[in-house]
Order: sequence, then structure tokens, then C-alpha cells
Amino acid sequence: MTKRMKVLLLVLGVGLCGLIITSAIIIGSGQLASREESRSYAVSESFDDVRIQKSAATVTFAAADDVRIDVYAKAWLDKPIDLDQLVAIQVLNGVLQITETPFPDVFLGIFPQPYELSITIYVPQTVYDEMEEYAP
Repeated sequence: MTKRMKVLLLVLGVGLCGLIITSAIIIGSGQLASREESRSYAVSESFDDVRIQKSAATVTFAAADDVRIDVYAKAWLDKPIDLDQLVAIQVLNGVLQITETPFPDVFLGIFPQPYELSITIYVPQTVYDEMEEYAP
């Protein structure tokens, strides 16, 4: 093995050790952790239509006795997830509007934030049956 190859392996080994130590410190200190949050929002106003503005959320409809919206989010953050800043739910002029605001690009300071967001909208059985009739 040449001297140049030994130096290259030494540099790669030191770099790998530094990367492992840095990752352990970041995760161990709680600066970066996988956080989860879920909340159920009750909808007391009546509505005729649903409009959803989303970027990465998975939206599903389900039948239930009451109208409510369950939101679940999971992301790598240094603080708890605030669902009120992530999802806005309101009824305006008979339209249920759900607006998603994506997480800011803060993953390790340079990457887009990887996250999971699911929204489940519970509607009465009669409304759910009508939705299935018109589904493509």
C-alpha cells in the first residue's frame, strides 16, 4: 500500500468519525428530533362544499356521526409542531376551506424539511355515500 493511499484512508476515516460524532451530538442534544402531533378539529357550521389547498398532505374522507377533521403531522424539528400554524380550517360562505402551510426549509439549515401530514375529514354517512357516487 502506497503512502498516498494510507493518507487518503486516514483522511476518510477521520472525516467519517467526525460525521458520526457530529450527528450524535445533534440528535443527542435534542436539537433535531422526530416530532409528532395530532389534533381533532370540530366543525359546527354547516357547509355545502369542501376546498383543500395542499402541497404535501394526504387527504382522506370517512363517514362518522359528527363532522370533524383529524390532522396528524410528523417532522424532524427542534421544537414541538404547532398544527394551528400548519393547517387553517374555516367555513366561509358555506364552503369548508382547509389550507396547508408547508414547513419552512429548515432541515439542517439547507435542505427542504421532510415531513408527513395527513388530514382525515369525517362527514355524515349520507354525505359520504353521495361522494362515492360521484367519485371518478
